Amino acid sequence: MANGKAINMKVITRMITSMDKGLIPGQMGENFIGSWSNGKKNWLGRTFFLPDGTIYDGRWKDDKIWNAKLYDKEGIVIKEIVKGKIKQ
Repeated sequence: MANGKAINMKVITRMITSMDKGLIPGQMGENFIGSWSNGKKNWLGRTFFLPDGTIYDGRWKDDKIWNAKLYDKEGIVIKEIVKGKIKQ
């Protein structure tokens, strides 16, 4: 857990729904909603993993998670990615 604080999912959802976006189904049952260019995930986005309810939320760069947090189904941070690497 990065800081043990829950995310305000309503604020993040409003932010994402206000930008250019689209829903992209993934190969492992996940869904991505957010911005992309040239067929790759870029800038802000959110990936939902079903059925476990985890969410990666943050910035993507060339189809890779760049600066983001992984939240469990209760909205608690369980992992953080900074510049494409897991924060220790």
